[in-house]
Order: sequence, then C-alpha cells, then structure tokens
Amino acid sequence: MLKRTMWKWKDKVCLCKLDKKQCKSEHWTAFTPERFFRTWHKTGAKMGFIESASMVMAVSLCLFVDVHPKSVAVCHPQTAEVCHPQTAEANADASTGAMIILSLATTLNNRMEYMKDVAGDKYKKGKPVEDLPREEKVMNSAVANASAEGLDPNSVRPFIQAQMDVAKDIQRTYIAGWKVRPEKWEPRALEEVREFISADDAKILRLSRQQLTLGGFCEAYRAQIYRSLTAPHITDAHRKLLVDTLFCVTLKQ
Repeated sequence: MLKRTMWKWKDKVCLCKLDKKQCKSEHWTAFTPERFFRTWHKTGAKMGFIESASMVMAVSLCLFVDVHPKSVAVCHPQTAEVCHPQTAEANADASTGAMIILSLATTLNNRMEYMKDVAGDKYKKGKPVEDLPREEKVMNSAVANASAEGLDPNSVRPFIQAQMDVAKDIQRTYIAGWKVRPEKWEPRALEEVREFISADDAKILRLSRQQLTLGGFCEAYRAQIYRSLTAPHITDAHRKLLVDTLFCVTLKQ
C-alpha cells in the first residue's frame, strides 16, 4: 500500500503527491476533472472519479507513475484534507460503481433522446401523445423484467411511471414547437425506435441491480446522474423526478 499518496483540490485541480521511495521522482501531478475522464476512457476505466459538492473519490491504477495499484484516496475539496487509503476491495467497488453509474446515466439520457422520433411519428399520424394501453404494456413488461433481475417490482413501478410521464412531457413539447414552426425532418419508424427503448429499459434495470448489489446509490451518484440528463426539453423537475424514483428502487428481500 502506498503510504504517502496525497490528493487535494485547489481551484478544481486535483494534485497527487508521490513519495520519492515509491516512484521515480517526488513531484505533484495535476489532474483536472476533464483529464480524469479522458484518461478513464482511454485506459479502459483504469482511473475513475466521482465529483460532488462535498466529495471527490479518485482511484488510480499505475497510469502515470510507478504507483502501487491498490493506492486510493478520498478528498474533501472544501477542507483539502488528506484521507487515509481505503481497502483494495473498496477500490475495486469504487471503480466498478463509477462505470455502472456512467453507463446508467448515459442509457437513461439516450432513452429520453428517442422521444423526438416517438413524438414525430405520432404528430405525423395525428395520434395522441398518451397511449394508456401501450403504457400498461410497458409497465407490465418492466415489472416482469425487474423481478427477473432480482429487483423489488413494487419499488420499480414509480420509476417506470416517472420515465413514461417525463417522456410524454418531452413529446408534447416537441409537438407544440412543430405546430408553431414545422421542421423538415422524418422520424424513424416507431416500431424500430420502440425496440431501442425496450433495450434501454432492460439495460437500466440490469445496471440498477448491479449497483444495488455492489452497495447502492449515494449522493455523489445522484448528482452525476442529474447532470448527465441533457436530452432536449428535459427540465430540472424531470431530472429530479427520475433520479428520486430511481434511488427508491430496491432489491428483492
């Protein structure tokens, strides 16, 4: 275990100081949040971090210097305190959790981006946004999939309903805009889009189960998912509803 690894934040830059005995030279290496993410993706998620207003977790695995792969530190930007390294198991969980949350947030946002195609098809065919028989079918399918994944079906229902409610709001916003200013654009076939949405729904449930099995959701994850929901016409109220209901999903007892 690396004994003198220190992480601190100054002007949103993470500085890593490494002991001379543990690496080739004693120096400070600076990492901005953007560099963390770029490195993470480039190296196959060998480095990851989660940033919130009160906490940053960094996991480093021998990327830039000769560092023991189990080194990790948790820092509080407001106080610039140096925290003790965690266990190797905690390191692995943090890295895996970061990857799961990133994938979960991306998939949830992608699902909402499909709403333009759904709205376009309905508007083109003169169909209403709300389709209660379809919603019932989606809910029943999601509940069955959730149960198969090991999730509590009753805890999943509010989240699935939230997804459908937000989706309908986004569709209505698109249609209202087209009535004022028509757009020369052709939506993809609705059945094709629904297949993509169904695949995303299944993936969201699977990732949720993986994260709950790993240790659950924390406030840092809440902030990350919230910021990742950037689909057109999604509002802060939508983001809050989605994240709040997602964080109420539980495993089967």
